[in-house]
Amino acid sequence: MHYPLYQIELPQQPESVAFVNGFLTRDFAGQGYSIVSLSTFRDIPWNAPFYSKLRFSPVDETELTTGFQQIRLKENAAGLSILDRVMMHRVL
Repeated sequence: MHYPLYQIELPQQPESVAFVNGFLTRDFAGQGYSIVSLSTFRDIPWNAPFYSKLRFSPVDETELTTGFQQIRLKENAAGLSILDRVMMHRVL
């Protein structure tokens, strides 16, 4: 199963990475999810670079599913530049 993650809000501390890794493994994988995905800002340190520390990987533009494409359209309609955003996922 696939779970779209909408937001994680944590202080930028080393223990935050360990907390989120445990949360993803325990709560999502434990419920049968195999992939967690999100859309975030590409270059803001507490966005894509932070998620990379959590073992999220960018999804290549050519591999965007219909769901990812719909998220892109909604973000664009809300005034968020597609060039500033990146889709990411983590296999659990």
